[in-house]
Amino acid sequence: MNKLRYIAFRSYQIIFFIIVMIVVLLGLILLNTVSSIIESKNTKEDLILLSKELTINKNEFVIINKTQLLQIISNEIIDKEVHFLLKNNYSKNINGFYATVGDDKENESYNVELIYSEIKTEISPQGTFILRIPLEDKLYKSGLTLQSVVFTDGSSDGENQYISEIKDIRKGEKNQLTKGLNLLNNYLSSPDNLNSNTIVNLIQSVSTFETTDSTKSSNYNSGMFTGKENLLQYLGQIQKNQKIFLQSNKEELLKLRSKLEKYIQKLNGGEKQ
Repeated sequence: MNKLRYIAFRSYQIIFFIIVMIVVLLGLILLNTVSSIIESKNTKEDLILLSKELTINKNEFVIINKTQLLQIISNEIIDKEVHFLLKNNYSKNINGFYATVGDDKENESYNVELIYSEIKTEISPQGTFILRIPLEDKLYKSGLTLQSVVFTDGSSDGENQYISEIKDIRKGEKNQLTKGLNLLNNYLSSPDNLNSNTIVNLIQSVSTFETTDSTKSSNYNSGMFTGKENLLQYLGQIQKNQKIFLQSNKEELLKLRSKLEKYIQKLNGGEKQ
């Protein structure tokens, strides 16, 4: 009787052990299956990323050029940006150009205005310029389009839509800078106007400049806004320097007048007012 009990007990132990082993084995199979799925997904994503990197490194972006002689000669990825090296193959100096990323329905615009640049105010014939574009999906899918260029003599090349946009913006900027120059000349023409309140008064006057004209295009109005903001920035810098260095109002205002005259001439296609 005791022997039968022992045999039954051992049988239960063996059955229990087999059940435990089956559960453990099933758990290992399930874990291995999940790991394989995750690894497969990651591998696929890694391959996609690798594919993109290889595409970029091989300079295989789609490039559409609506200009005749503004050429993209290379590109390089630096800190999540693509640096496109542009070369001016025209016989004229370029002081602005327009590029887009995306398709006709949805794109990012890059209106590159060089007139106000403190570093490079124009691209000379055979000269180069680096256009920095964020590394994004639109660039992968639709590439970069060079739409138009504008030269220092006021002439242009490329798509008329974008040429008109550049020129309308410049006209709006010129409008405001000309008003600012006239205001400045009025102050400089009378010594009585030059005192400790001159800069504050000029800033207050410029602040009243309108930035919209219902008879003009939205691009023109955008230029008016930019022109006004630039004037306030120039005067604000003089005000800041005046407090720090106690510089002469007249000396700084004469420098500003010269700067505005130079900008207005460039915005006017190189012609003086």
